[in-house]
Amino acid sequence: MCAYYRYQKRTRRLTAAAELSQRFLQKLSARVGCPEQVHLVELWRNWPVVMGEYIASLGVPLGHRDRRLEVGTEDSMAMQELSYYRTEIIERANAFMEKPFFADVKFLLVANNKSMYSHNNVQEEKRYAPVVEKKATGKWLHLMDPNSAIARCYKAYCKEIPEK
Repeated sequence: MCAYYRYQKRTRRLTAAAELSQRFLQKLSARVGCPEQVHLVELWRNWPVVMGEYIASLGVPLGHRDRRLEVGTEDSMAMQELSYYRTEIIERANAFMEKPFFADVKFLLVANNKSMYSHNNVQEEKRYAPVVEKKATGKWLHLMDPNSAIARCYKAYCKEIPEK
């Protein structure tokens, strides 16, 4: 029973500290002149929750410029798919920000560039299977005419594998 009360007391202290730091950051950003920065950071952190599993799997937030949200995609097919959800992305982001903050979305190809998830150590899964290279064994070389150009090229390709 005693351990339970210690746990409860500790969690109350942690939540109070988190709320206090959140209020401090909001007041600080309001004083500096950018109160929406706290909301933007929370939007980046909660991107999968705000956008939903499907949209979040297609693109990651890269940042914003003026009133335009920049979303990075892995390939052009994901970019095309996200372009169909353009209005929904803007609506969800503005609903999270609690005001019309974004007016447009720009989709960018990022390939291997780092995104906003790099600080969370989120491992982005690879979509493609690794390429397995098969080495030429030269087992068909004895069936070819040794004087033909194709046989000579195949022999050079096989790195001078001795004939059987």
